[in-house]
Amino acid sequence: WTSRGTATPRAAQLPTSAWDRAGMHGIEVSVRLGFMLADGASPVQAPNLYPHPISVGDILSGRVSPYGLEPLGLVVSAGYRLLPWLSVGAFFSYASFQANDGLDAGDYLDQVGGNTSQLQRQLWTLGAYGRYYFTQFHRRLQPWVELGLGYSDDNANYVRLGPQGGQTVEQESYYLEEKGIVARLTAGLDWRLAPVFALGPWVSYERVVPLSACVEVDIPQPPPPGMNPDQSIPNTCGGSTIQANGYGVVAGGLFLKLTIDPWPR
Repeated sequence: WTSRGTATPRAAQLPTSAWDRAGMHGIEVSVRLGFMLADGASPVQAPNLYPHPISVGDILSGRVSPYGLEPLGLVVSAGYRLLPWLSVGAFFSYASFQANDGLDAGDYLDQVGGNTSQLQRQLWTLGAYGRYYFTQFHRRLQPWVELGLGYSDDNANYVRLGPQGGQTVEQESYYLEEKGIVARLTAGLDWRLAPVFALGPWVSYERVVPLSACVEVDIPQPPPPGMNPDQSIPNTCGGSTIQANGYGVVAGGLFLKLTIDPWPR
C-alpha cells in the first residue's frame, strides 16, 4: 500500500534456479576409485595350529607384514537423497591388496624354512550409509560427511613350498578368511559440474571388528616327508588356536556421482 491507500503490485518472484532444484532430491548413484591401505599384518593368525612337520610359516605366525597398497580400490553406493542435506543408501567396496617381499612370486624364505608363494588377498564390504551435505556454503561446491556400517569378508590364499626328493615342490595350500563388522567414516566434496552430476575428492577411514576366522590347508599327494597320508589336518573356524585381529583401512581418491529425481516436484 502507498501513503494514499492505493495498492501496488508485488514484484514477480524469481524462478528457482536449476542448481537449487535439480540434483537435490532423488536417486543417487556414486562410484569411487582410489587407493586403499590396510594394516600390513595378516588379520588371521594361528602360530600354534599345526604341529611339525607342517610349518605354518611367517604369515600365520605373525612374523611378517605381507600386505601393501591397493592402488585402485572400488566403492559403489546407491541410495536416495531425501532432503537437500540428507541421503541414505547402501554401499559395496572391493580391494585386492598387493603382496610385499616377493610373497607372490615365491622369493620369500620363511624364518622356519620353506618358501611362501602366490599370496593373494581380497577384501569386500557391504553395508548401509547416511550422508550429510553442507549445502549452505555454495551451490556448486558442497562438502559432505558419511557414516557407514556393514559386513566385511577378508580372505587370503597362498602356497608353501619346501624340499622333496631333491626338488622344491608345493607342499601345502593355505586359505585364510576373516568375517567382521566394518564401521566407516568418509568425507568428500561435491564439485557440481551440472545440476545432477558431480565429481570430487574423498577420503575415508574404516575399522574392521572381527566376528570369526578360519584357516584351511590342502595337502597335495604325495604328502610331505614324515607326513602320514591318513593324518587329518585340524582345520578349524573360531577355535582357540585361531586369532582374528581387528584392523583399519585408510582410503582416498576421486568419485563420480549422478542424482536424478524420477518424480520431480
